Amino acid sequence: MSRSIVFNLTIKMSGDDSAKWIQLMTKQVLPSCTDGKVILSSDIKRIMTAQEDGDHSFAVQFVYASQELFIQQKLPTMRRVLEAMDEQFRGRYVYFATMMELIHQQK
Repeated sequence: MSRSIVFNLTIKMSGDDSAKWIQLMTKQVLPSCTDGKVILSSDIKRIMTAQEDGDHSFAVQFVYASQELFIQQKLPTMRRVLEAMDEQFRGRYVYFATMMELIHQQK
């Protein structure tokens, strides 16, 4: 049985831009990516570690149905997310990506 894959984007965003960025992600980007078949779910979590520069960090997570679908669809998903962010926030964020295997989820 193939386990779900979590694709995590950790994003550090200028504090002044955070509210607008959250609105863009929740109203446009995540709904356009999350189809319930390839990407089963997506969410945003704020990283609570204090940052002296006033910036905010977030974990954006996409749960893919399988590793095979992740391999096929990771680049189109990344392109969609980064193009949307660059339209409004180019040069005002940094990110890194991590692939994780979902071992257990309690609901």
